[in-house]
Amino acid sequence: MTSLIVAFDDAPTADLVRGALYEGGSAPNVAAEVIHHLLPVGNRGGIRFAGSIAEPSLVALQNTGKEVDWPDTIEADGAVTYYGDNRKPQGPLEKARRGNQMLRAIANSGIRTRSARLRVPPFFIFTTSIDEAPPWSVRFEGLLVPGRLGEVETEWLTTETRRSTAGTFENYVFRGTLLDTDVVSRVWIDGFQLGRLTDDSCPGELRSWIETGC
Repeated sequence: MTSLIVAFDDAPTADLVRGALYEGGSAPNVAAEVIHHLLPVGNRGGIRFAGSIAEPSLVALQNTGKEVDWPDTIEADGAVTYYGDNRKPQGPLEKARRGNQMLRAIANSGIRTRSARLRVPPFFIFTTSIDEAPPWSVRFEGLLVPGRLGEVETEWLTTETRRSTAGTFENYVFRGTLLDTDVVSRVWIDGFQLGRLTDDSCPGELRSWIETGC
């Protein structure tokens, strides 16, 4: 794992390097949160996205390590399991849960064909740092895609039912795969928001997945 540490003030122009630590700021509030300085997303929530629910342009996932009942995992082989944002009995699966609504919209479009995969937004996953780092710091785990590589027919968004004293409720289970991409360039991050998803600065691993599903 890289020992790279990126200062908070450098975040808006920094590349995303797999394993790098991105330091939170010094403000005594959520303004010190760093992910929304790295990507054009909000500063709260485990599932954040740019664009609309129906057509997100990118997705940021944050694994805080604090969800004991819904433990998000990243395996050594790159397999990612991430739970949706209905983690408490707060009502229907998607009602007022924007992250879940967005995941369902992507799943409805599918990933079986090249044209469908072109519509899938890039996913970025971060873990909250519990090292001796400033509050709000995160580690970039990598760029990921829905499903397992080469298994475009397999369902990657499923539901799981839980029971509590407050009743029965459901949540989504997202399964994805980390791509073997060490550096996501700032040029590409800024460019694909202008519609240049697969230009020369696009990570080759993502371009391959779009073309072949592998």
